[in-house]
Amino acid sequence: MPKTRKINTLGDFVFNTICELPTTITNEEEQLFNSYPLKETVPVLQGLIDEARYGEAVSSRAFDALLKLEKFDQVAFMIDLYNTRPETWKWTVAERLSDFDESRSKEFLCKIATSDEDADARYRAVYSLYLIGGIESIPVLEHICSHDNGTDYEGNKIAVLAEKALERIHSRQD
Repeated sequence: MPKTRKINTLGDFVFNTICELPTTITNEEEQLFNSYPLKETVPVLQGLIDEARYGEAVSSRAFDALLKLEKFDQVAFMIDLYNTRPETWKWTVAERLSDFDESRSKEFLCKIATSDEDADARYRAVYSLYLIGGIESIPVLEHICSHDNGTDYEGNKIAVLAEKALERIHSRQD
C-alpha cells in the first residue's frame, strides 16, 4: 500500500482516501467524494484505476468510488472502461452494469453477450441480463441459446444461463 502523502490538494485527499482505508467505500467517504467537484475528483480516481503500481485493491476502490458519484455518468464510464482496458476489467464491467437498470446498460450487455471473444465476459454479461434484462433482451438471449457453445472458466454453459435468463424475463412479464 502506498504511504500517505501530505494533503495539499483535493487530489491528495482523494488519493489518500482511496489508498489508505479498508477495501469498501463507506457512506461517509461517498458523501465526501460527492461534495467535491467532479472535474477534480474524477481524474484522480481514473488515474488510480490506470496506475498499476498501486495494486488491484486500490484500482478496485477507485472504481467503486466512481460508481458512487451522483452526477457522474457511470454507464458511459464503464462502457469506456470495457472498451479500453484489459480483460479483467471486462469481467467487472459485465457484472457491474447490472447495477444500472437502464437501456444503455442492457444494450451494451447484449453486445458483450453476442460478440465478445472471451467466454467469461459473455457469461457475465448474460448473468447481468438475467438480473436486469427485459423484453428487449429476448432476441439476443434466444440467439445465444441456439448458437453459443461457450463455457465460463468453471465450465458453466453460456447457453444454459441464457435459457434461465429467458425464463426469468418471461416470468416477470406475466
